[in-house]
Amino acid sequence: MADLPADATFEKGMAQLRQPAEIPVRSNERLAGAVARLAAELRDERRKKGEEGEEPPDPGKMPVPRIGTTPWDILQAFGRATALSSQNPSRGLSHHWNCLRYLTTLCSENGILARSEDAKDTRYHNKGTQSRDLGIAVALLVARRTLERLHPGYRFEVVDLELALAAGWAMRARDREQDAPKPPPERPAFFLVGRKAAAPLLLAVADGRGSHAKEPLQHKQLTRSAELAYLIALGSDAHPVPNLLLSTTFAGKNGIEVLMLGNDDGGELGVPGGSLPNLSGEVEQQNFISFITTTDEDGNSTDRLGFHIEPGGYEWLSRVLVRSSAAMLLTFAGDRDTASRYLTQRQGFRIGGERAQHGLDAQCDVRITVNGIDLDSTDHVFRFRGVRVEVFSGLPLHLYELLKEDPGHPGYEAELQAIHRQWRQSAAERHWGGIITMDRDGAVMALRKIDDGDRNRAEIRYLRGDAANRRGKEQE
Repeated sequence: MADLPADATFEKGMAQLRQPAEIPVRSNERLAGAVARLAAELRDERRKKGEEGEEPPDPGKMPVPRIGTTPWDILQAFGRATALSSQNPSRGLSHHWNCLRYLTTLCSENGILARSEDAKDTRYHNKGTQSRDLGIAVALLVARRTLERLHPGYRFEVVDLELALAAGWAMRARDREQDAPKPPPERPAFFLVGRKAAAPLLLAVADGRGSHAKEPLQHKQLTRSAELAYLIALGSDAHPVPNLLLSTTFAGKNGIEVLMLGNDDGGELGVPGGSLPNLSGEVEQQNFISFITTTDEDGNSTDRLGFHIEPGGYEWLSRVLVRSSAAMLLTFAGDRDTASRYLTQRQGFRIGGERAQHGLDAQCDVRITVNGIDLDSTDHVFRFRGVRVEVFSGLPLHLYELLKEDPGHPGYEAELQAIHRQWRQSAAERHWGGIITMDRDGAVMALRKIDDGDRNRAEIRYLRGDAANRRGKEQE
């Protein structure tokens, strides 16, 4: 590829990002049995060491939908999921576009998602980091599709689990009272939050891990994910939250392969016969104790480490989840200022109080109109395979304005559906002049060559004077 002209190399890279691919997913009784046997062996080892305690229920098989995707979809999923990962404020810009490091990592081989030849070059790719990051993205894409098949009419949003829990529990030592119990040191990675107009939220836990190892290690990963998912409980009976446990290997015989188990029982954040939780309004930061209390048939109670929300806290949790999701979306579009307003003091460290003085953050300061839809976003200029390109991530203006007005706006779902009806993928790609995609939540990410001579393509307009000045300097 290095001997090809820059333009030819670039076009080949762009085509690779667009290639349709399927993700092989396996979930069956045999897999569930293997993981259950491993969990039993681990329980026996703990008993011999005197480390007995409540054990999670064994995960079961899950329905496996057909998972069609593209390498670009995986990158967008990773960018969305990690928009508010913990970070140093001075790394805001590089963190925002962290997904771009994997532009040449994935491809389609015989219609199956796989690693490219470039991804296998250890001079440029750390295998551990690669499998961790892309394992997150693949797992979340599979988990969302699975839950949406199980719950027709619901749209599932990804919410960073630790970000959400920080509104109710002091996760960091600096935030806890000296004698307060420590929360579990390791937690599952994400909540998946099901939203449907005029219905309570549905809550599930998703924990996905990646590796370049063979299946026995994947069984260990699934067992560990089951233990972590058991740390989250709902209701007066402390019922475990529904969960999807996923392990992705990047060294499968047929490319990238996913093993999945889980439980889909309960998870509705509503009280039967009660009114719907009000998603609008402020959230008061809480200081819950990191214990789950369960009572057996004889009335004996047992405490274990974990995070438990009683029915009286469902409205509070619903607001936390909606506001956290909105903050992640707004950050993806570059609007960290509005995002910070939706987070509690403990959650707010993800934004970083020093961001303004560094001047290195992504900023929501550009607008692109694609086939009549205004998109407010943040952009970046760099080189891809020797060619100058521009990338942006953002939201349709109408959705953006609703989120700025109220993250729990009652008209949000209807507006999102209207935007999706208006969106035409092929027409959007022609008008933009490159790769552009809108996900289920309305978030848009796009990439194209700078100044290709096509005067009919969508123009990037800068909303602030300092942004225009910055753009001029980039192009000098």
